[in-house]
Amino acid sequence: MRRPAGQRRIPRPVRRQREPFLMLPVSLLQNPGWRILNLSARRVLDRIVVEHLNHVGIKNGELPVTYQNFVDHGVDRHAIKQALTDLTALGFIKITRPGRSGNADFRQPTLYELTICHTISELSGQQVPATHAWRRVATLDDAKLRLQNARTPNQPHPKSHPTTSQGPTSKPSVHDTVRNEQHSHGSKPPRRHLNGSGQGHITARLRPHQPPGRPPHGRL
Repeated sequence: MRRPAGQRRIPRPVRRQREPFLMLPVSLLQNPGWRILNLSARRVLDRIVVEHLNHVGIKNGELPVTYQNFVDHGVDRHAIKQALTDLTALGFIKITRPGRSGNADFRQPTLYELTICHTISELSGQQVPATHAWRRVATLDDAKLRLQNARTPNQPHPKSHPTTSQGPTSKPSVHDTVRNEQHSHGSKPPRRHLNGSGQGHITARLRPHQPPGRPPHGRL
């Protein structure tokens, strides 16, 4: 069919190759847990989403992301651990396998799961609906409480210690008794005498207690 004379030809739209994308529901954007996330946690979550899209959405639950991947995405290395703790506490991600550091033979990255996306069952190969664990956070106070509990380390219960540590009670010796009397009465040091068997005994020279202001007997 010919076009009428003078009618311009309408160019057809160029078909472009579609790239992977992820749809976010409005309820997620309005969720208190989402609104309380800091910049580091948002970037960490974005990097996990990028890994999910790079695998065409079929590896959720087995998304390997290393610390260096987060750093390359603009996250400070010292803020990664805290961001992962916050995202897990608020229900946006789930760690399916903890990572392990070491040499090349034993090193393995941490595997993540996005709770806003479905997973694939290893047994049946069927899609498993998303858990949407973030929906459990209903209020802003609840979100703050979850973050506070997640950021507070578990403190060990204090052990009960006795107020005073005393060893086994024993009867004070003669030396201790005489020494105490010396300090209390200001007497001279005791003398040690040896008897015929070679054993000694202590004789203390004690002065009688004098009232203050009165000289001893025989002195004026």
